[in-house]
Amino acid sequence: MRRGTDIVKPEGPRCNIMLLANHTDGSDSSKLHQFMYARVLGVYHADVIYTGPGMQNFEPHTFQMLWVRWYEVVDPGSSGWNTSTLDMLRFPPLHQDNSFDFVDPEVVLQGCHILPAFHKGKRKSNVNVSRSAKDSNDYLLYYVGR
Repeated sequence: MRRGTDIVKPEGPRCNIMLLANHTDGSDSSKLHQFMYARVLGVYHADVIYTGPGMQNFEPHTFQMLWVRWYEVVDPGSSGWNTSTLDMLRFPPLHQDNSFDFVDPEVVLQGCHILPAFHKGKRKSNVNVSRSAKDSNDYLLYYVGR
């Protein structure tokens, strides 16, 4: 219901999304965070025609996808209602495998407001390692304002 009213754009202040975390790896979910956060870098669609075994026809199927850069939650157990503090996030290093991904728009809970922790400073001043990641203005830490 909420997702139908949110506007998410890769450029500008409405580029952040919130998703439910998937904890199916057998780890202790009580110590893990219940949400995942990402910055949308692009919105794409692909018209795909399947030509493998069991093919029915040559009708294309459209797939929508969001290209995202993930945030990681800093110390998941130290924030929330019990401590009356906002979730704190940071970007993982660009070279890690889990820094970027494609996400189905259907699994997005809502757009969210993510605020830079101005008092912690920026990661690197005016260094743009990846033009696609738009990392020249990254801060060390962020707060989730949902």
